[in-house]
Amino acid sequence: MASISSGRPSDDGSPRYVVNYRDPEGRQRRKTFRRKAEAVAFRNDGAQRISPELLIEVPQVAGSG
Repeated sequence: MASISSGRPSDDGSPRYVVNYRDPEGRQRRKTFRRKAEAVAFRNDGAQRISPELLIEVPQVAGSG
């Protein structure tokens, strides 16, 4: 599971957001973003790419949609 924290502000004072996650080999990784929306998108997308085995397939119910 990835987490987002506020990082050290940049030189111009704007906030930075840090996503901490683990790669498939279990090593801790970190990626920094200027916008929180970018960090959230990376966390959401990255979690699916990095750990696809954690995704649960939901079976289709007969007669739906």
